[in-house]
Amino acid sequence: MAHGGKQGGRPGDLAVRRLVVEQPAEQRLDLAGAAVETLFEGKWGRDRHAAPFRQYTVAVKPGGRLRALRSPQLIFIPEEASEDGVGLDETVQPETEGLELAGKGTSRSRRGIGLWLRRIAKLAVIVALIPVVLTILYLPSFVRPVSTLMLADLVTLQGYDRRWVPLEDVAPVLVNSVIMSEDGQFCRHLGIDFGELRGVVNDALAGEPTRGASTITMQTVKNLYLWNSRSFVRKVVELPLAGYFDLVVPKRRIMEIYLNIAEWGPGIYGIEAAAQHHFGVSAKNLTARQAALLTATLPNPVMRNPAKPSAGLRRVANLIQRRAARAGGYVDCVS
Repeated sequence: MAHGGKQGGRPGDLAVRRLVVEQPAEQRLDLAGAAVETLFEGKWGRDRHAAPFRQYTVAVKPGGRLRALRSPQLIFIPEEASEDGVGLDETVQPETEGLELAGKGTSRSRRGIGLWLRRIAKLAVIVALIPVVLTILYLPSFVRPVSTLMLADLVTLQGYDRRWVPLEDVAPVLVNSVIMSEDGQFCRHLGIDFGELRGVVNDALAGEPTRGASTITMQTVKNLYLWNSRSFVRKVVELPLAGYFDLVVPKRRIMEIYLNIAEWGPGIYGIEAAAQHHFGVSAKNLTARQAALLTATLPNPVMRNPAKPSAGLRRVANLIQRRAARAGGYVDCVS
C-alpha cells in the first residue's frame, strides 16, 4: 500500500509524488507502470498527519532499466514515469528536486523535535511512576526504606548511622511527642491538613510570615522521594504524593517509616540511632524528657543538639512534653 501527496513545481516541470510505502519488504508494488521493489527497510516514523508508516529505499524499473533512489526518509517517484524508459534522475527537474529536498529537511526537523518531546514525556512518566511503585514496595514491614539524604551521604562517601527499629520497639511517649509537635491531626487527615494549609495561604496573601504546614505524611514522602530544600515546585509535587501515600500506606506504617528515616543530627537517621547517639539508650527506653528534646530537634537537626540543649530548645521541649502528656485520642491510630 502507498500514500501519495502531490508537490507542485514550476510550469513545465513534472509533478512529483511523495510516496510512503507500508508494504512488507518481501512484497512488490506497481506504480504508474513502474515495478517498485523494496531493497532496504528503514525505521518506523510518522508523517506530518501523524499517520504511521515504514520508510524504504527502493529500486524503480521503468522500461526495464534499474534506477535506484537511496533516500531513507522520502521516496520520490514521478507521476508520469512509465514504460518509455524515463528514469527518476532524468525526470525530476533540479528546481523541483530542490523544493522536495527543502521539504524533506523541514520534515526531518519536525520529526526530530517531536521525537525529543516524546522522549521527554516518556522520561517524565517514568520519573512520576517511581514513587508510585516504591510506595507499594514499602508496604511490607520487612522492607526498610532509605531517604534521599541517606542516599546523598552514600554518594558523597560520608556514610550515615541508621538502625531500623519497629514501631512497637519505640517508646510511646516519643511517638506521642512527635505527633503532638509535628502534626496534631495526623490520625484525622488524609495526608494533607487542609486547615493548616489554608492558614498558610491566607498568611502569605496577607503578607505575613508563613508557618509550616507539612504533615508527617508530607515529611515522609519528602524524605523518601524529593529534595530537602524549600521550593514551591517541591511543595506542588509533595501534595499529591502525600495524598497517595496516605491512601495506600496505613498510619502505623507511615509513622514507623518516618521515625526510621528522619534526620536527628549530621549523619544520624532514625530514632534508634538518635537515642543511642545522644543519650546512650535504646528508643524503647527513652524518658518523656528525652523524647521531648529529640522531638524539638526535628525542625533543625543540624543546628540543634538534644544532648546539649540551649535555653530556647529547653523551652520548646517543655511545651512538647506537656502536650504529649495530654495526647489522648490524637494518637489512637498508632496506639
